Amino acid sequence: MMMLRSALTHCLRLLALLCVCGTLNANAQTPPQAAFPTGTLIERVVCRADATQSYALYLPKNYAPDRAWPILYGFDPGGRGAAPVKLYQAAAEKYGYVVVGSHNSRNGPGVKLSEIVQALWDDTHERLALAERRAYTTGLSGGARVASAVANALRGQVTGAILHGAAFMQGVNVTKDLPFGVYGLAGVEDFNYFELKQLDRALAEAGVPHRLTIWDGGHAWAPEAACVAAVGWLEVQAMQRGLRNKDEALLNDLFDAALAQARAAETARQMGAAWTLYESLVNDFRGLRDVSEYERQAAALKATPACKEDLKREKNDEQAYNLRTREFFELRERMRRPDEHDGALGEAKRAIAALHKRSAEPNASSERLLARRLLSLYNITLREEGNALRAQKKYRELLDNLLLANELRPGQPQTLYQLAVGYALNGDKKQTLETLQRAVAQGWRDAAELARQPAFEFVRREPAYQKLLETLTAK
Repeated sequence: MMMLRSALTHCLRLLALLCVCGTLNANAQTPPQAAFPTGTLIERVVCRADATQSYALYLPKNYAPDRAWPILYGFDPGGRGAAPVKLYQAAAEKYGYVVVGSHNSRNGPGVKLSEIVQALWDDTHERLALAERRAYTTGLSGGARVASAVANALRGQVTGAILHGAAFMQGVNVTKDLPFGVYGLAGVEDFNYFELKQLDRALAEAGVPHRLTIWDGGHAWAPEAACVAAVGWLEVQAMQRGLRNKDEALLNDLFDAALAQARAAETARQMGAAWTLYESLVNDFRGLRDVSEYERQAAALKATPACKEDLKREKNDEQAYNLRTREFFELRERMRRPDEHDGALGEAKRAIAALHKRSAEPNASSERLLARRLLSLYNITLREEGNALRAQKKYRELLDNLLLANELRPGQPQTLYQLAVGYALNGDKKQTLETLQRAVAQGWRDAAELARQPAFEFVRREPAYQKLLETLTAK
C-alpha cells in the first residue's frame, strides 16, 4: 500500500504544479464542439488533443448544450472507465449530471496523472456544456485517492468528492479550509473501513462538509443506490454553497429519506449508527431546514448507555485491527531474516488459517468481521508489495509474498499463475510446472502471456509446459 501511495503522491505534486503554472486551465469555458448520443453509455471517447487518452461517457436523456451541467469524473483503480459511469447512470438521470470515467487512470507505477487529468478536463470542457464550480470527482481505492488529489488541486472548480473504499492521497490534508466536501462510502468488510472512519472524524473536527455511509460489502464500488444517495448529498451541498437554486421539493425528498434512515436505525436499536445519522442530518440540512429537534435527538442518543457501548465497541474493534495488522507485518519482517524465515513463515500461515476459520463462522460478530477485513488487507498488501519486490529482483521475498497470498485466497487462478512465476524466478522447475498446471485447472487461460513470460524460458522445452501451451492455444 505504501508503494502505491508514494507513486500517487508524486502524481499529486505534478498535478498541483500544473495548476499553479496555469497549464491546466480550470476556468476555461468554450462552447461545446461536438454532439454525443444521450441516455446511453458511450464506452470510449478519445481525447482530441491526445489520442492516447480516453474515457467513458454518459449524458442524461435530457442533456442539451443550451444550459450548463454538473459533471462527475470517475477514477477506477484498474482503468475500467465504464465501471463508475455505469454505477452513476441512475444518479445522472435523477439529478442531471454528466458522468465520465477515465480509461487511463489506474493503480501502479508510471501513471502520468497530471497528463491524464489535463486531457480529461480539457476534452470534456471543450466538447460539453459544463457548469462552472459544479465539477465533482469519485473513485475506488487508489482511484479514490486520485479523486481527492484532483479535488484538492482544482480548488474552486471541484467542490465535492465521493470516495469509495479509501481516504485521501498522501499529501492531501484535512484543514478547515479544505475546498471540497467529502462523501465517504465504506463496505462493512472493507479493509479500509477504519481509514474512512478516521477521515470522517477528522473532517468533523475541521468543520468540513462530510458524510460517511456504510454498506454491506467489501472493498469495491458501492451499489447503485448508494451512488444515487451520494449524488443527492452533492445536490444538498450545492444548495448550501449557493451553486444551484434551492429546490424545495428535492430538499423535502432528501430530508425525508435521511430522517427515515436515522429513525430506522433507532428502531433497530443500533444506537451508535442512529446517533451518527441524526448528526449527519443536522449538519447537512442546517440552514435549509429547521433541524433543532433532531439536534436534540442526536444529543440525547449520544448520552444513552447503548450508544456509548456501540461507540466503545467500535473503538475496540479499531484497536484490535491495528494490533493484528502490526503483528502480521512484524512476521513479514522476521521472514526476511534467514535464521527466522521458516519459523515466521509457519506462524504467518497458521495465523491466516485461524482467520479463515473465524471468517467462515455462521454468526455475525466483531471477530468474524475483523477476520474478513484482515484477510483482504493482507492479500492486497502482499500483492502490491510483490510488484515492488519483483522490480527490485528480490525473488526470494517475492515468493514468500505469493505463497502467503495463495494462503489468503486459495486457488485464485491469477494468484497461482503469479506464484508459478515466483517459483520460476527462483529456479524451481518442479514447482513452476506444477503450479502452472494448478492455475490452468482453476481457470487461468492467457496463452499469449504464458508464451511471452520470460521467467519461463528455462522450462519452455519441458513436455509439461508445451502441453499446457498447446491446450491453452487450442481454446
